[in-house]
Amino acid sequence: MHDDLATIPLTRDLFDERERVLLETSHTRITASAFASGVAALTIVTPRVQAVLLPFRGQQVWRYRVDGEEMTMRTHFDEPARSTKFGETYGPFMLHCGLTGIGAPSPQDTHAHHGELPNLDVSSGW
Repeated sequence: MHDDLATIPLTRDLFDERERVLLETSHTRITASAFASGVAALTIVTPRVQAVLLPFRGQQVWRYRVDGEEMTMRTHFDEPARSTKFGETYGPFMLHCGLTGIGAPSPQDTHAHHGELPNLDVSSGW
């Protein structure tokens, strides 16, 4: 185990309209905030990379930038919506698809589009 590893317990009360510093080192800054929609955002900034994670919304990587260049596709969603329906909030850099099914069009698969994971409402994390 590395001496520089840290665990930060994440609870919903850390995330509101204010940006709150959770960790700051000479190379990394991690902050907690929330979008206007109320969706929690964890922002990680290093000298080369900036990432915005949604810790309680399917653990999506909402935005990802390397050396100032945006890696996330452009969509009409500037920020994540409160909705847990796949088509009502789309635009992350990366999301997880279903664990038990992905909602492929068939009578046998009745899962939501891309399954239950993309917008899963998670209660806590670290």
